[in-house]
Amino acid sequence: MTALLIQVQDKVMTDLGVMHQPEARSANWDDGDNARCYRGGATEVEQGFKPANASDPNSCDSNGLSLAEVAEQPVWGIDCWTRRNVTSVIEAEFSPEIAVEFVEKWLLPAINACPVELAHNMAAAARILEGLEPSQLQETQHSDSLSQEADETQSESKSQNCTSCKDTKSNESHIFLKHALESKIKKCGPMWLKAAAALIRLASDSMGDDFFRIHPKGHGSVVIGEHGLKANSLVTYYRGEVYPSWRWCEKLDAIERTQEILNLRPNLPDFYNMAMERPMKDPRGYGMLFVDASRKSGLGSSFSHSCDPTCEVRVVALNGRLSLAMTTLRDLERGEELTFDYNAVTESLNEYRFAVCLCGHQKCRGSFLHFATADCYQQVLSRNSPIAVRFANLARGCMKKVMSKEDSELLLKHGFNTAAFGAVSFNHHIGPNGGTPDSIENVPIWLRTYVADTLRYIQYERRALPVALLCNQIEKKEKEQEDTAAKKYEPEKKLKQQNKGSSNSKQDVGAPLSESVPDSKPIAGSKPQPTYFFYVQNHREHFASTVN
Repeated sequence: MTALLIQVQDKVMTDLGVMHQPEARSANWDDGDNARCYRGGATEVEQGFKPANASDPNSCDSNGLSLAEVAEQPVWGIDCWTRRNVTSVIEAEFSPEIAVEFVEKWLLPAINACPVELAHNMAAAARILEGLEPSQLQETQHSDSLSQEADETQSESKSQNCTSCKDTKSNESHIFLKHALESKIKKCGPMWLKAAAALIRLASDSMGDDFFRIHPKGHGSVVIGEHGLKANSLVTYYRGEVYPSWRWCEKLDAIERTQEILNLRPNLPDFYNMAMERPMKDPRGYGMLFVDASRKSGLGSSFSHSCDPTCEVRVVALNGRLSLAMTTLRDLERGEELTFDYNAVTESLNEYRFAVCLCGHQKCRGSFLHFATADCYQQVLSRNSPIAVRFANLARGCMKKVMSKEDSELLLKHGFNTAAFGAVSFNHHIGPNGGTPDSIENVPIWLRTYVADTLRYIQYERRALPVALLCNQIEKKEKEQEDTAAKKYEPEKKLKQQNKGSSNSKQDVGAPLSESVPDSKPIAGSKPQPTYFFYVQNHREHFASTVN
């Protein structure tokens, strides 16, 4: 089903010519940097240049460039606690549907439209939705004007640079969204918007910021175009430094070792990298590359996480080169933030607790990390392929002199060729007439055999892991039901024991008899049983009673 869905999405992107569209143009590119060139060559596509449309005079500016569609700025978000408080206030006067629409469509853009010094205040965002200026803005304007006058007097000798600096300061990033949101409210604002915003403003002023906390999310991007962005539109490409998998792991180990030595390890790692898979049909086979945007990046690295994202990232081939294209999932309106689901997994409980999601949507999971508990996801590995079995596979591969036909076919089935083995498959000592330097035959037999054994286990785990997770969930629910039943009958049990007296035998009359559950661990020294048969054998009576 997943493969079919990917084929349909690829067909849609190809038919619509998504990859041939120019990227969305950012308002921050027009920052007074006259040395930057937006025209000519590949810059027209990479910087979002769109030719002027003579039939539509509103499609370009005075310089003949396309109008800005997105803007980069500091973005803010709310956690699940704040979202619940906001919806509770709105639902006191309006329906739950209106509360959800107010938070996702109007309140979140209004928070990002506030100045940085007022973005933490929920009342300031509510005032913007009411058509008012945020409070304390006049006081800050006075102090800002004094600081600007001092800066102008100090830089009189550099009048040309001073003019560009003033233009940059006056066009602060949040101004783009503020003007776009004001225009959107006047054009299509619902009748209940000002009343709902007034409720939030009064609640925030009376209850304080502790009940309506707003947290910074860093640098992000928002839609400011008048017509928004259409579905399946190319926004940008995820750019950065490209690393092969083995080099990327070395870099992570070096960073982790340095952080431990200097005692600088953070609670959460940086999420500026993205995995890019080479397709199995590639001439060099399947492979994994990592794009790191921590040092060199583009617009895509500023997108925040959301449990209900507005964009998705797809691996595409354009002019013979693999790229990570970021396209819209649906029609986006003015003021919406450009986000995508990070889909990151962690086994650290500490990282999971610190990874608080700030998307503010109804579908919010509470954390932008998926927590993979060791007892749940590692039970199939621990039962069927412990560390001793893996070392045995490695030793057996080192004893082989000839590659078996089954192992070669298994590598070919999964697309493992020279790209997966990296630099090991390249022989620098082969001359121009001595054969192909990049060949799978250059990879040692023991390594290919060990990889084939690992792939063989992965095939088994792909079938066994869902059954193991289902079994674990059923056992957890049965335990919860037993605990609930025990708590329910505990008062009756104590009352009957008091009536009988201390001489009566201790017997649970009212409590239900719990069925004996067999031990879920295999017998020591026995061969591990496949998970499916182990699960069916332990729940045979449950299945029979359900069928009857």
